[in-house]
Amino acid sequence: MNNDKLGIIDIKKCIYPGEKLRFWIAILTTIPAILFYIFITFSTMGIALIIIPIIIFFSWFITRLLRASLIGSCIEVSQDNFPQVYNLLEDIRKYLDYPKKVEAYVFQNGDVNSYLIKKFRTRIILLPHELLVDMLEGEGQEELIWILARSIGHLKAKHLSLWGLDAVIEAFEKLFFLNIFLYPYERATQYSGDRIGLVICSNLNAALTAMNKLMVGNILSKKVSLLGELKQSNELKGSFFAWLSECSSTHPHTTKRIVSLIMWTKEYNHKMYTKFIDTNPEIKMFFSDNAQLLNELKGKMYNNMDAEENNNSNELNSDKTEEQCPISKEKNTKHISIDDNCKRCNAKLVEKKVKNSNKKVLVCINYPKCKELIYL
Repeated sequence: MNNDKLGIIDIKKCIYPGEKLRFWIAILTTIPAILFYIFITFSTMGIALIIIPIIIFFSWFITRLLRASLIGSCIEVSQDNFPQVYNLLEDIRKYLDYPKKVEAYVFQNGDVNSYLIKKFRTRIILLPHELLVDMLEGEGQEELIWILARSIGHLKAKHLSLWGLDAVIEAFEKLFFLNIFLYPYERATQYSGDRIGLVICSNLNAALTAMNKLMVGNILSKKVSLLGELKQSNELKGSFFAWLSECSSTHPHTTKRIVSLIMWTKEYNHKMYTKFIDTNPEIKMFFSDNAQLLNELKGKMYNNMDAEENNNSNELNSDKTEEQCPISKEKNTKHISIDDNCKRCNAKLVEKKVKNSNKKVLVCINYPKCKELIYL
């Protein structure tokens, strides 16, 4: 892994807007079940209290049984087996400052999806053989980094911390009308995981390729057209049935995740985005022809970002590497002045002083609609 200059990654900027709100909505949705359980407890003179220990015991028992089965039937990623994957996993834990042990196992059953299991103190990543075989060397390794970083990122962000409510949530999921309150949080965590993976692997092409491999496998992913996927996403725009199908799923549509990750990269790391566009000119043309779609997606992604922008003083005072910052300070000072126009929307730039600091920045007059920010 070649990201030593990044140091420990702060994942707060990777969290999807509105994730925390969706989390509390999901929690509050379980209140009816809790009230019902309290009612049953009192109406049965406390007999129902036995249910909780039983549920916890069986959850622990099944988790230990699964781990024993994996140890006996799969290959554990270690210094002896798949050491390159083991080293990547350890590096990612270091970059994300996640000290807890994470096990990984390679299995073969014809599946192409990776899985993350977190129960009690057990944290396991399952890597299918078909997916891993093409990711051990060369460019494929960056795709593997994205997949591993997504999983560790979920753990770091505590996306799987609600294990105690699993039984309640699974019972609720059988009632379709309650899914609209539970699933939005789970979908938001997928967007956050995609972003964390990208920050670690630092290669948008690799992240999107890995996403395609999770959809159709190693061989067919080489024949997938990114432009075609973007057109598919555009086709679902404003569709009632597209909205309905997503409401009934714990994951967003993959084509939508692809567009979201591209747009977030443009805001988070403009250098990475520019490199991606330069190697995919047809993508740039697509976004130019679909400016309205672009703005709508951008608006949805950043509708909760205004509060974040109030903390700009902390952001501007932090030391960023060129990989983390869309535009490096050295380049800005040398090439950009207040007489230049915003290179995103061609509007005027205004000079502002950073709060509690002597530093200055150039900000687009269309802020917050345009979030161009240039260090001086």
